[in-house]
Amino acid sequence: MNQNQNQNELQKLKEFLIKKHQKQILSIFNKKKTSDIQIYCGIDKRILYCHKSILTARSLTFLTKIFEKQQTKLTFNNFHSNIVTPIMEYIYSGELSFNKEEFDKYWEFANQNKLNDVKKQIELEMKEYLQLDNIAIIYFKSQNISSKFLIEKCEEFIIPNIQQIIQRFDFKNSQLEQNISFIGLISLHQSIQNKFQLLQLFQQKWKENSQENIYKLLQKQNKEGLNRNSLIKLNQNETTNSQEKEEYFDNDKFFSILFTQIQQTQTFNFQQFQQIKKKSFNLNETKSILLNSNIEEELKEEDKRIISYYNFNSIKYQTEKRIEEKKEQIKSETRKLKRKKEKIEQMKQKQKQEITQSLDEAKIYFTKLKNSIQENDKDETKELMKIDISLIFESMNNFPTNEFIQENCCLALRKFTDKRKERISFNLPNLNGFDLIIKAMNNFPFNRFLQLQSILIIINIGKENENKTQIETNSRIDTIITTMINFTNKDTEIYNKGIEALGVLGLEKKEIQKLFKQKKNITEKEEKKWQSFKHKYEKSKHWSPVHYLCRNESITFDMIKLLVDNGANFNLSGVSF
Repeated sequence: MNQNQNQNELQKLKEFLIKKHQKQILSIFNKKKTSDIQIYCGIDKRILYCHKSILTARSLTFLTKIFEKQQTKLTFNNFHSNIVTPIMEYIYSGELSFNKEEFDKYWEFANQNKLNDVKKQIELEMKEYLQLDNIAIIYFKSQNISSKFLIEKCEEFIIPNIQQIIQRFDFKNSQLEQNISFIGLISLHQSIQNKFQLLQLFQQKWKENSQENIYKLLQKQNKEGLNRNSLIKLNQNETTNSQEKEEYFDNDKFFSILFTQIQQTQTFNFQQFQQIKKKSFNLNETKSILLNSNIEEELKEEDKRIISYYNFNSIKYQTEKRIEEKKEQIKSETRKLKRKKEKIEQMKQKQKQEITQSLDEAKIYFTKLKNSIQENDKDETKELMKIDISLIFESMNNFPTNEFIQENCCLALRKFTDKRKERISFNLPNLNGFDLIIKAMNNFPFNRFLQLQSILIIINIGKENENKTQIETNSRIDTIITTMINFTNKDTEIYNKGIEALGVLGLEKKEIQKLFKQKKNITEKEEKKWQSFKHKYEKSKHWSPVHYLCRNESITFDMIKLLVDNGANFNLSGVSF
């Protein structure tokens, strides 16, 4: 604690000594006896007494003027002593206190004499001083002195608050150049939305103020009995704040040209804005307005006409702009969609190549496997099966519509399950092998070889008690019964093996016969429906062999009938129907 107190006391002592030192140095400023150089302020013709050593230490400009040119007097004709004095005090003491209403003059003096610290301090203090009431004049002055920092900060303040600022704008005390500066910001700044509405609001406020000035002149004419020529001269003296003393700035003409230019040119720039400003000074039009006896009524009518015109053009401009933006958006989206389609096409080609390669490899493998089985080469068959049984399942899963691969997969699995040792070592139901076999049976219901091999696999698997519970499902039993029905009149072997397979799965003979009859009756009814349907639509342009679709259990008779009644055309295996 004592140490902290000592440090605080020491810090306070240092600050006290620094301030005392600053006051002592400041005390010699503007003392004629000790000074060795004079500073002449031209506006109020006042002399300030300073010291060469202090001035040259703080500014290279002073160093150049004093020592290289051997001067004993520095003259600043464009500056008042009220501006120069605070900056000189800063040079002596390091503390700056200035009138913020005239910050631009302090900044100009500092810039002229390369006092960068003074400029920076003025800019930082003015940044904190920005308000709705003073932002317009500060922005105008910042542009005049070309302070990039202040211009940027003013624009950051103006853009989100621009409508409020226009409402509080001091038109009566503002200069012409200040008004034009603010309009330039609205017109040229890219991030400002609703330019037309903001400019219309500004124009309306400015015009009201201009009218008020003219009305005051008319009242003055009535009171003092001035003639019209005197009125024109009086108007020129009172209303013209710019350097063009012979011309009057026509607000209406200015806004008319400005709106047209913004509407026609997307790349509107500062040079174009300055040209519009020059075109808007017109003495003759001002005379005709002032000499008109019905000035008040006509000005009000003109207001309505101009506002109506600008509103129409604003809507038209915004509509055209939105259309152009929409067109650009559509073009951009079209390009994106095209690139996306190209990527999808590339991916499809790649997948097609991979599938073709996999299919070729699978065909080679199963051709070898089939040959080894047919030639009864047990050793080669065993070696091929050892490669990876998962390859068989993967091939069945990847190529469900390839009859060659499905046939050979079923043949390989049947050979594999013939031996109990292999059946136990690889539990096919757990490997989803059984689901793939049933799927193959459903996909190729009239392939005798595939159906027979599949039923034999089911018989082999069902011999193991632990597999029964995993393969006893209605859909699988239905598949076997469907196969039996399809080959009832053609092949007794499949029928008998089907009964054996259902028996292995735990069904009693009576139950099998009952299910067989029920399924057969349903099949016969469906066949009758399709035959009737075929006969009815045989002569229709929409007819083709729709009855083939009855083989697919996911498509019912009623669904197909409804579609064909409504004029649908189907395509199955290249046949249009």
